[in-house]
Amino acid sequence: MIPLGVAVALFTAFLQSFSYVLSRRFFSGGGSPRQLLLTNCLLMALPALGLLPVFAPDDMMAGAAGMARLRTMAPIALVTAAAFVAGQFCWLSALRLTAGSVLASLYNLKIIAVGVGFSLFFHERQTTAETTGMALAAAAAVLMGVFSGAGAGAGAAANGRKKRGVIRGGGATALIASIVLLAGADVGIVALIRDFSAAGCGYSGAAAAAGCLNVALCGVIVLPTVPAIRPKMRHFRLALPYTAVCLLSIYTVNFAFSVLDPVYTNVLLSTRGLFSLLLGMLLAHCGFTAVEERASGRRWMWRAFAALLMFAAIAVYSFGKN
Repeated sequence: MIPLGVAVALFTAFLQSFSYVLSRRFFSGGGSPRQLLLTNCLLMALPALGLLPVFAPDDMMAGAAGMARLRTMAPIALVTAAAFVAGQFCWLSALRLTAGSVLASLYNLKIIAVGVGFSLFFHERQTTAETTGMALAAAAAVLMGVFSGAGAGAGAAANGRKKRGVIRGGGATALIASIVLLAGADVGIVALIRDFSAAGCGYSGAAAAAGCLNVALCGVIVLPTVPAIRPKMRHFRLALPYTAVCLLSIYTVNFAFSVLDPVYTNVLLSTRGLFSLLLGMLLAHCGFTAVEERASGRRWMWRAFAALLMFAAIAVYSFGKN
């Protein structure tokens, strides 16, 4: 199952990179981070509510023992969903201001936060090789995001504002907040997956059940904000492609969490920075500079070096697992 988990994690990295492009499409259509977050959570919650009874074990949906287990899971599920919603809002706010390839690379610093979180809550210690792999992945994230970044201009251009530098001010604050919050959400999701697995779900079932529960609660959390944000039907239409990719990536990342070490999964997900750069290069070449600016040859040299560091990080961490 480990090779399948690795393949699924890499596919998830591509899906997440593609979702960044789709979010920029929503912003270019006049939408805001609050509107995308609300419409996305509501659209995802509808199928999740219907599918949760399908994937959850029968004895968890009925009977005294099942209700007791659900009550035990409820606090973790609520905190996880709240962290996910808040983290997504911070991430989308940063993405609106900064080039997607820069953010996708710097976001990989979440590896460190996830490693700390699992050490604290699950008492899972990393070997020397695994710690080295995490450090290499973090170094690749900084190198690709800061020293080789195309700048904040692409993100700002989509909103009609001029920005200079790679990432600063509100974008940097939002990114740091999203890293901390979404790392916490990862810890909670893994706890839910393990609870569903203990109840008799297989890898796929536990991943789907945990994802459905989390997404359904996210919809409940954002529901009270509808009167204040007042989304229009065009916002739901614009959000549909983004929602479809998000739903698929939530399932695939949960599956990877259920099969692999969660920190190892995040090391593999660090390739999203490379995928974002390749997508950005393609889009910039096609003239879509509002999504990603053209980069110089020197920047591509730094990016290539950072990509090698990422692959080295994966190899070293994999060696530490064996």
